Amino acid sequence: MIKYEELSKELLVENNGQGMEIVHNEESFFFLVNIVEGSDKLIALSGGALDQKKKSPPVYMRSKWKDEIKYNSIYIDDRTIHGNNLKIGWGVGNRDRHFLKDYVVIIKKIADILGIKANNTMYYGSSMGGLMSVIMATMHKDSFAVIDNPQTNIFNYYQSYVDSLREKALDGMTVEEINRDFPERVSMIDAMLKYDNVPRIYYYQNNKCSFDMKYHYGPFKKQFEENGFDDGKVSYRLYSDAARGHSPQVKVKTLKIFDEIFSGI
Repeated sequence: MIKYEELSKELLVENNGQGMEIVHNEESFFFLVNIVEGSDKLIALSGGALDQKKKSPPVYMRSKWKDEIKYNSIYIDDRTIHGNNLKIGWGVGNRDRHFLKDYVVIIKKIADILGIKANNTMYYGSSMGGLMSVIMATMHKDSFAVIDNPQTNIFNYYQSYVDSLREKALDGMTVEEINRDFPERVSMIDAMLKYDNVPRIYYYQNNKCSFDMKYHYGPFKKQFEENGFDDGKVSYRLYSDAARGHSPQVKVKTLKIFDEIFSGI
């Protein structure tokens, strides 16, 4: 257990490649940080759905990639699903606290310790993690997001998962109450409006996933244009893969994407 205020290069090196419990404002959050000496870049990776019958949190999804990623990397466990058997939390936190805010504060401090600039900080995620990544990049000015088949608005996802989140994480709040009190937690567009920042986004979408195209990609693009945001901030990259559907691109392709995007900075 490490207090946020006590985070240091020495502690990061001591715990390199291992899970860490970091306490911020009296709440515990879990990260796995992998330091790559000589790298001035950082990727913060958010996970997807978790079957807690098979594995209990904290879980650092994609952390097996750490030895193949040539950049510093942080694997984020979503505190939202701790102790409630939720499969998906989207980082919304609880009624009183948005956990994505805590994640960004901690990630920014780690980046500062490692001497990494915001424009060299990438937030990556697919599905649930895609929404988390864009909202965090929106909070972390000058950073950017790389997303694959994301949810762009939680309420456009399957109702059973949304209902479980409302009941178990948000004390039974209604959709109307959530949209009134903190829409920026559930919608990429509303986060951009709330924080008055549109991050650079590299939006990969499988056009063979009809659900995503209809309920997430299409509505996001329409709302983005309606709000008059700078369309140069989003690079839409459609691909076709009927076999994978909603699943993100395979690891080898994703790692290549990381390299291509970082080489263009």
